[in-house]
Amino acid sequence: MKKPLFALLTLAFAAPLLAQEVTYTKDIRPLWEEHCERCHGAKSPTYEDFAKSKASAAGASDDSDGPRMDSYERMMYHLTGPRSGALMRMLDDGSNTADRHPGGMFRHLGRRAERKGNLDLFKRWIGEGAWVVKEPGQLSQEEVQKIKAAK
Repeated sequence: MKKPLFALLTLAFAAPLLAQEVTYTKDIRPLWEEHCERCHGAKSPTYEDFAKSKASAAGASDDSDGPRMDSYERMMYHLTGPRSGALMRMLDDGSNTADRHPGGMFRHLGRRAERKGNLDLFKRWIGEGAWVVKEPGQLSQEEVQKIKAAK
């Protein structure tokens, strides 16, 4: 009798926390500042400049190794804009790909023990059933419309 009661009480207290909306400002931005800013901060090139020259990517300093994603709008460019899906593909743990290889940025989501939790936070931000791993720009209009990503 104690186990079912404990489980019920645990669920009752955890449910409000699980139901809280994940937002960029409250949840994603602090995670980004801790794990992503060094390579995708204000000193990083825009995606257009990053893509124009492989030399800019290869010669980037430690604080500008990737395209700039230092605002909600810049991050959304890689999520729902012309690069739709790029963020999901780069952060994925490999469980959504045929080859089971994680995306190039998955390892930067924190220490090994915290990566899954941080990835789950991104997935909750993007929305239930909206996490789709495809090549950048290959999401259908229906897939893009499922993305919530609240500011």
